[in-house]
Amino acid sequence: MNLTGQPAWSSSVDGLRLGLKRKGEALCTLALQNTSHAALSAMSHVVAGGALQLDWFEVLVDMPGDRIRRLRFFADRDEAAPVCVTLEAGQQVTHDVDLAYWAIQPVNGGAPLTPWPQPMHAAYRVDAAEAGSSWHGSLVTPVVV
Repeated sequence: MNLTGQPAWSSSVDGLRLGLKRKGEALCTLALQNTSHAALSAMSHVVAGGALQLDWFEVLVDMPGDRIRRLRFFADRDEAAPVCVTLEAGQQVTHDVDLAYWAIQPVNGGAPLTPWPQPMHAAYRVDAAEAGSSWHGSLVTPVVV
C-alpha cells in the first residue's frame, strides 16, 4: 500500500511498468515507464474526435461493502486513432485523469464516486493482437490510499 505521494509502481514486465499517483481529491496520474536498457514501444492513448482516451488503462476503486468500481477511460466514437509511443530507456509517458468526470460517463455507469476518496489501484492491458510489434501484456499497481 502506498501512502507517500510517490507513484505506486507495478512490477516490471518485459521492460515496462505502470505507475499510479493520487493527485487531489478525485484526480490521478497514470504513467508507463520503460525499465529496460533499450527503447520499447507501448500503446499510450487513443485520439477520438479531438479527445484523448485511455483504452488500455483502468482504475479500480475500493468501495464500501467490499465492492470494486472499475473506471474505464473511453467513450462512444465513430473514429479513433491509437497512439503508440516509443520510450527510451528510463523514459515515461504520463496521463492525468479526472476520476470524478470519468465516473459519471456512460461507460462507467453514470454514477458519481461517493464516498470519496477511497483506496484504488490501476491496471494496463494490451492484447498481442492489437499491439502489433509494441509491448503487450498486463500490469497492475499496488493499492494507493
